[in-house]
Amino acid sequence: MSRSWGSVLLFSAAAAVAAPGCAANPAAQLSVDLKTDYAPEIEFTEVRADLFQGRLIPADDESGTRVLYTPRREHDFLAGRRVAEFAGVPTGPYALRLRLVTPSGFIVAERTTTLDLSRDVTVTLIVSRSCRDVSCPRAGDDLSHTACVGGRCVSPSCTVEDPAECGTPECTAASECVTSVPCARSACIDGVCLYAGDHTMCGSREYCDTARGCVPLPGDAGCIADGRACDDGLYCNGTDTCSSGTCNAHSGDPCAGAACDETTRTCRTDPCATGDGGPCDDGVFCNGADSCAGGACGSHSGSPCSGGAVCTESTRTCAGCMARAEECNGLDDDCNGAIDNGVTRACSTGCGSGVETCTAGAWGGCTAPGGSAEICDGLDNDCNGATDEIDCRHAVVCTVFNDGYLDISGESDAIYVPGAASACIPGGATGICGRWWGRCRALPAADGHTHSVWFTVFADGYAAITGGADAIYFSGPESACVPGGPTGDCRRWFGRGYTSTEQGHSHMVRCYAFDDGYLNATGPSDAIFWNGSQLCVPGGAAGDCRRWFGRCETF
Repeated sequence: MSRSWGSVLLFSAAAAVAAPGCAANPAAQLSVDLKTDYAPEIEFTEVRADLFQGRLIPADDESGTRVLYTPRREHDFLAGRRVAEFAGVPTGPYALRLRLVTPSGFIVAERTTTLDLSRDVTVTLIVSRSCRDVSCPRAGDDLSHTACVGGRCVSPSCTVEDPAECGTPECTAASECVTSVPCARSACIDGVCLYAGDHTMCGSREYCDTARGCVPLPGDAGCIADGRACDDGLYCNGTDTCSSGTCNAHSGDPCAGAACDETTRTCRTDPCATGDGGPCDDGVFCNGADSCAGGACGSHSGSPCSGGAVCTESTRTCAGCMARAEECNGLDDDCNGAIDNGVTRACSTGCGSGVETCTAGAWGGCTAPGGSAEICDGLDNDCNGATDEIDCRHAVVCTVFNDGYLDISGESDAIYVPGAASACIPGGATGICGRWWGRCRALPAADGHTHSVWFTVFADGYAAITGGADAIYFSGPESACVPGGPTGDCRRWFGRGYTSTEQGHSHMVRCYAFDDGYLNATGPSDAIFWNGSQLCVPGGAAGDCRRWFGRCETF
């Protein structure tokens, strides 16, 4: 069929009923259009539209409402294509995310935006190939410019319908969009240079990548539908057929017992057809045991005779061979027809013991484990008997920002709360403030690695603890909230911080409370609450309270 999107009811009927005495929350319809110069059904085979209530995408980013759209090669995405419709959506703030996805689930490109729904509205998002290697914000960019359009970092509020949020247009006419790729044609679409590929100019197993020209079809070898013939480029696994979106069904060895030569794409029956290293026989006795090399029986172990014995080809014997203990000397000392067979010796390194094996008169490498520079991974890397003896602790810094991660500040190890829905870091006379605090990270440890950091909120006794989040705000005294629902998911305490797993390990995080100048600091704690004027760690009837919290660290 031509499309796979449909109207979606965002909330259940029960959720749409107002409480007694309250007016019902009005509903709206959101239509989503996509413009892109990625090749449909080749570079992406699915569009995922996810709608989240609130201006932030929760840590559990699968909790939104999803609409799927199946593109076709003939669809003109430069002109725009309707990919989702959300109906019956209660009015309010939302975050919208579009993802272009391959059959294996790989995310080719992603674009997010924020919007306030107060009526039926259509939103058009541009996902341009020029953003493929761009990570926003870049050095020197406004920190709130976290979206990319036309290779530029812009506000996430940038849409075709709201061009004022998109900055200076990249182009005003197609003539300003220059390409050196013969199979690509340029277009100026809503102030952005997009490029359409003419696949008919490429070979039967190629398509037009508008940045590189004619290139082989993606790793699925052109598999657009299961059961189609395809070619993975290999001869020795037989004829190929598409299965589960990839070229992975094969008829098997075409040589019926003979050796298959991938290089010559032929079936061979000679002794060295299976490749180098296998045994063979050139018919000569006195050059020793033979093996295949370079596709021929061309490698020989040398004279089978030792101890001064003479090799006689006509009788295929060694005259006068005197057996003795085998040594590492390249000779057949024990007259068994093998050179240096079974000759080993013990060896060791600072990390343990091993053996060396003699081959053709030379000792091979020691099998004992070797050491390496110590890193923070819980192991004794340098084999000195101690683990992680470098400093593996991290200091933690955080930022403050407004809805949608806008107006994000620099990083700081101290935060104070002047009132509800406000968190401040040092700066100026009264600090630099935003509604939220978070986006925390662990600074590099001694070996240079770092971690992302998340915090949770919870009730007394660590009850009803939430999942980790990178954004927290205070809705009022003794109420810390993470994203979730219209007003957030709130508890009395925040803390129980933890890091991402790097180098095979992760950390828990604790913070301190302190007064101006980091004075009168409390001990480290994994639980803090705001009493309306100060930040408090557990202690006494009302807690041990100070003006600031921070100086967070891993343990």
